[in-house]
Amino acid sequence: MRNYKYIHRRKFLTGLIKWVKLGLWGAILYPAFAFVVHKVPRLPVRIRVRTTPGENDILTESDFFLFPDIKSPRAISRRCTHLGCRINYSREKKLFICPCHDSRYTLDGRVVRGPAKKDLQEFPLTFSKEDGYIVELDDNA
Repeated sequence: MRNYKYIHRRKFLTGLIKWVKLGLWGAILYPAFAFVVHKVPRLPVRIRVRTTPGENDILTESDFFLFPDIKSPRAISRRCTHLGCRINYSREKKLFICPCHDSRYTLDGRVVRGPAKKDLQEFPLTFSKEDGYIVELDDNA
C-alpha cells in the first residue's frame, strides 16, 4: 500500500516539474518572440516648409517635392515605388525620373514607364500664413 502512494506521488511531482519547466520556457521565450514580431506604429512626421514655391517652381526637399497645382499645392514623395531610390525632377522633360532603374512619373505622380508599377505617394499638406506649408510624412515615406 505504501509503495502505491509513493508511485502516484512521484508521478504527480514529475508531471508538475515538467509543467513548471514548460511554463518557465514560455515565460522566457514569449517576450523574445513578442519583441521580434511586434511592430510599433510610428507617428507621422510633420515637416514645416517656410519657403513658398513660385507658380511654375518645384521645391525639392529630401523626402518630397512640393509644387503648386492649378487648384492647390501638392506634396509628392521622392521615393521610387520600385526599389525606394530617391527620384529627381527633370525640368526639360517635366517628369520625375528614378536614377537607378529609369522609372518615370508625371507631375501628378503617375507611372509613365516602369519597372515601377505603383504611382508615387501624395502626402497630406496644409498651409497657414504663420507656419507656411506643413507636410505630413507617414511610415512609407
